[in-house]
Parts: sequence; C-alpha cells; structure tokens
Amino acid sequence: MYGGSFQNIGIFAVYFTLGLSRMPSDLESRFHSFMASLPDAESIDSILAGKEFDGEKRADYLVFDRRLIIELKSLEVDTYPKVEKELASHRNRDDFPLIYGEVELQKILKHLPDGEQINQRIFNNTTRSIEDGARSAAKQLQNTARLLDLPDAVRVLVLLNQDIDILAPDVAVARLSPLMCRTDAAGNMTSTIDFAWLIFESHSITEGPAAVNIPTILLEGPRAPDMSWFIDMFERLQAAWATFNNASSSPHIGRVL
Repeated sequence: MYGGSFQNIGIFAVYFTLGLSRMPSDLESRFHSFMASLPDAESIDSILAGKEFDGEKRADYLVFDRRLIIELKSLEVDTYPKVEKELASHRNRDDFPLIYGEVELQKILKHLPDGEQINQRIFNNTTRSIEDGARSAAKQLQNTARLLDLPDAVRVLVLLNQDIDILAPDVAVARLSPLMCRTDAAGNMTSTIDFAWLIFESHSITEGPAAVNIPTILLEGPRAPDMSWFIDMFERLQAAWATFNNASSSPHIGRVL
C-alpha cells in the first residue's frame, strides 16, 4: 500500500520461527505472560500503586534491573474499511478504472492523476492507530522515567500485531520512523522512544530457516547510538521470547539504514 520511502532510522531486522503450541492464544495476553515469566521483570502498576500516583501516565514493565522501561501496544482494529471508504468517494469519476475481481490498490491508483495524494490519505488514515499508540507510549515512557527517577533507562515501545493484515511490518515502519525522528523548531530531537520492537504474527516471510518465519523488527531512535549496550539485552529478550513460544531465534538477517 505504502509507496513512500523510510526516514533515516536504523532497522534491525530479526526473524524467528514460531512453534504452533502457543500460537492460538491471544498475542497480547501471551506477551504479558512472557513478561511475568522473566525473573527480573517488574510491573510498573504494582510499583506505582499508591494513591499519590493516581492519574499518572505510566508504562507497563521494568526489566534488566530497571535499565529498560517497556510499554506495550497492540493493534486491534482492522482499518481496511477506511481504504474502501476512500475509494468509494472516487468511483463515480470518469477517470476511475473499471475493476473486475480483486485488483491491487496501486494498480488502481496509478490510473488516477491524483493517485499519489489518494495513496497518502489512505496511508495516513489506515495507520493512525499506530501513530496514536506511539504518541501515547512516548508520554507513558517519559513519565515513568520521571516518576521513578530513571533518566538513563532505555525506553522501549513493543508493538504487537496478531491478525491485522493491512498493517504490514513495512507500513508500520513507515509510520513509526518519522515519529521516532521528530524534531522541534530548533532541530533538536524530541522523541522519547529509544527503540521500538515490532512483533507481527499477522505476517510471515519466506526467507528464513523454516516454513513459517515471523518477522520481528527493532527500530532505533535518536538516542540509540549512545546505547549500543542495549543490543545485547535485546538479543537476550528476543531469544527468551522465542523460547517462550517454543520457537528458535535465527541469526540476524540484515540491517537497513
């Protein structure tokens, strides 16, 4: 669907094969169970249970001796109807192509003089939930670091997609990338998300060690160059997630800049 280019942000791509024994369960519930299984994970709700913290935005978990703050977001709503709504507003145009059967969106839009603008509107509308989730997570991560006096902790957004086909990994990357590279009027980076860990069971790839390979992607934010030590922690977390799912974690396939 998306025809634009990614912003200049690190994409650390990792693929692993999911076993089938745990797959039928809800991805979000499974991830919460995974976090509860980690020996050093702490629930931030439990830490900030006092009344003095009522109404304070907070993330979900602390791990690795509070060196990582994790906020979990899950994509739940299928936004494909927004594609249909946008196309419906153009079907009576004289230049709208006749369609028989299922046709790829880009093949339709290339026949329209304003196809690129329509594509951008569709992209913006269908991915708004990603932006909303990221903006909410940024505030929760930032406020958690303030409340717990953890200015140097790595702030990680975990974005889950169990079955929303239209929100493919590359689409999510295209939406998250500029958000994680935001700047103010003076050109200073304003993002409070250091890394985003995308786990998309909604999609699989053919490249990998097994018949079914689920991509997980790590996006690096502006502070990533100063946090090279985080990659070791991520690899351990990634390996633990694979093991939890009765899966194997493959070596890194690639890195895109």
